[in-house]
Amino acid sequence: MIDAISDPLPPGASAVVFSPLLDDRAIGAITDLHHRGHPAVVLDTLATEPPASARTAEALALRLWRLDRAALRVRLSGHGIPVADLRSPEDLDAAVAGLRPYRHRRPARRSRS
Repeated sequence: MIDAISDPLPPGASAVVFSPLLDDRAIGAITDLHHRGHPAVVLDTLATEPPASARTAEALALRLWRLDRAALRVRLSGHGIPVADLRSPEDLDAAVAGLRPYRHRRPARRSRS
């Protein structure tokens, strides 16, 4: 995580994160920036998912993977961090347009103890 002394962004700076949301370190960094008072939005760049299969166990695994990703997106949105799909560069305008309702939200600042 980012400590208070080495916060890479100036106060009030916003963060736009391009990520496939596959690495827990990236997710931790996004939520940490948000909790430090930086408005953050995430553009999910994951363009593919694991291959579908007719085999029962593999089909169940794919369903669980999809549910886990959906839960992650809901969890981030619940913290006030919007997540939009960005499957290709052409989707950038549509993704940013979908994030406009969030641009005036300010995260709650953590009290420093």
